[in-house]
Amino acid sequence: MKIQPSVTRTVTKSAGLCAAALGTQAAVLDSSLRSAETISPDDDRSATLCQLVNADPEGAAQCTAARKRGARRAVQLGGAYFYACHADLVEGIVPVQRNGTVLAYVLIGPIMLAPVDRLLKDRVVGKVSAFGVSENEARQAVACVPVVEAERLKHALLLLAELMSEADIGPDSLVPHSTQEDPDAESVPPARSPSRHNVANGAFLKQRFALAHSRFASPSEIRQDVCDIISSKIEGDFSVDSTRAAALETVAALWRVSLNQDDRAQRSALTAGTVAALFRTRTCADVVDWASDTIRRMRRELKAAPSHEMSVLRQVRTYVRGSLTQRLSRGDVANEAGIEPGELDRLLRSCLGITFRQYLTLERLACARKLLRESNMTATQVAAATGFSDQSNFTKVFERVERSTPIQYRMRNSAAKPFLNKRRSARKHHHR
Repeated sequence: MKIQPSVTRTVTKSAGLCAAALGTQAAVLDSSLRSAETISPDDDRSATLCQLVNADPEGAAQCTAARKRGARRAVQLGGAYFYACHADLVEGIVPVQRNGTVLAYVLIGPIMLAPVDRLLKDRVVGKVSAFGVSENEARQAVACVPVVEAERLKHALLLLAELMSEADIGPDSLVPHSTQEDPDAESVPPARSPSRHNVANGAFLKQRFALAHSRFASPSEIRQDVCDIISSKIEGDFSVDSTRAAALETVAALWRVSLNQDDRAQRSALTAGTVAALFRTRTCADVVDWASDTIRRMRRELKAAPSHEMSVLRQVRTYVRGSLTQRLSRGDVANEAGIEPGELDRLLRSCLGITFRQYLTLERLACARKLLRESNMTATQVAAATGFSDQSNFTKVFERVERSTPIQYRMRNSAAKPFLNKRRSARKHHHR
C-alpha cells in the first residue's frame, strides 16, 4: 500500500483506537482490498472465526465478495458503512481518502450487534460449519466475537471516518448494516469521493482556532468553545445521543489537527478507555464535560514550548485582547512583546499552528462570541467593539467560521444553554 507516511500513521493509530474501543481487530486494506496490515488489541481472539472461514477457498471468496459490497457502498456514501457478512457477523469499512481519491480502506470487525440470542449464535455456527469447521470449534470461535451495541459501533465508525477524511463527516454518513445482497456490487467502483461541502474550509479553520485557543484558555473557556462547536453540529437536536456524536466528531477533528503539529498528541488523548467513558455519560452537560476534559489532556500532550516563549505569547495575548478596537499590525504587537516580527510569526506557527492574521481573527471572534452570549449589543456594536472594519465584514468572517450569522449564533446559544451549560455533575468521569 503506497500512501504518504503521515497518512499511514493516522490510519494505523486511528484504526487501532477504534478496534480497541470495540474489542475487536482492524485491518488496513489497499485500494484493491488486499490486506496490508492488521491491528489487534491485546488478547484479541475476535478474529479466530474469520481465520477459520478464510482457510476454506469458498469461505475466503464469499468474505472478499462481502468486503467489495461494503467498500462499494462506503465509497458511494463518502463515509463509513457497516454491514452483515455472509456468516451474519458485522463489519465496518471506512475509505481513506485524500484529494478525492481513495488510497486504502480500514476494516473493523468482526462483531455481533446486541442483543444476541441463541438463535443468532446457532445460525452463525451453522454457516461457519459449512466451510469445513467442526461445530465445537465454530462455537468456541463464536463465543470470542465481541457483542457491541449498534449506537456504539456507529459512534466508533464516526470517529474513524472523521480521522480518515479531509471533509467533515457527520452522523448522516453512517448507514445501518443490511443483509440484502447488492446484485450490482461485483467490484469496487472507481475510487473517487463525492464533492465536499463548501463549509469544509471554514470548519477546519474553526478546529484549528479551537485547538490554538486551548493552549491558553481556562477550563471554562475551553468548555464554552466545546459548547459552541457542539451546538453548531446538532442543530437543535439536544438528545444525549446526538450530543455524543457531535462531541466525538469534535474531539476527533481536533485530534487530527493536533497530529499535524505533534505526533505525541496521539499517545493517550484518545484511548479505548476515553471512548468508553463517553458512553457512560448520562446528560448533554456530561458529554460536554467529557469533551472538555479530553481536549485539556490533548493540550497537555502537545509539544510544550519553552517557558520564555509561552511567556512572550501570554504578553501578546494580553496586549491583543486589550487593543482589539485598534488597527493592530504585526510590527506593533511584536514591539509590545519585545521581539522581532519574524520571531512573532515563528512563535505563532510553532506553538499555535496559525498565522498572525489568523491569530487576530481568533481573538476577535472569541470576544465577539462572548459579547453575543452575555450582552444585548447589536451585531454592528459587536463588530465595532471587536475591531472589525464594519458589520458586513464581521458577519462574513463570523459566518465562514461559525457556520451561522451573529444573530443566529445568539439564538442558538440561548437554546443550547439549558442543555449544555449545566454545572458539572458531582460524579467525575475517569479516563484511562
